[in-house]
Amino acid sequence: MRLLTFDEAFCITPEESELRRLAKKYNVSLFEVERCKIMFDELDENRSGRIRKQEFDKVLCRCGNIPRDIGLSASRRHSLWLLADSNLDGSIDFEEFLIFNVNYVAPGAEGFADYYRR
Repeated sequence: MRLLTFDEAFCITPEESELRRLAKKYNVSLFEVERCKIMFDELDENRSGRIRKQEFDKVLCRCGNIPRDIGLSASRRHSLWLLADSNLDGSIDFEEFLIFNVNYVAPGAEGFADYYRR
C-alpha cells in the first residue's frame, strides 16, 4: 500500500488530472494552465463552467490588457469571440479559453495586435 501513495492517480483530484492532461496536450506548462484556470474561474461570473459572450469584454480587458475605454468595434470584438469560441456553441469552456490564451495572449503568442495586421 505504501507504494501506491506516490502514484499520481491516487494523489490528485480529477480536476488536477484534467489540468495536467491539457498541459500535455497543448505543450504548455502546468503553471500556465493553472494560472489560466484561476483567471477563467474569476471571469466565469455565474460559475457555469463556461464564459458567455456577455462576459467576453472582461476576458479581453483582463487577458489581453485591453483598456475598457479603448473602444473596440463590435466587429473586432466579434472576430475575437469567434477565435475564442472555436466550436461555435455560443460560450467558451476552459479548454477553449486556454487555447485562446496560448495562441493570442501568452508571451510569444501571435497576439491581438498581430492578428489584426494580417
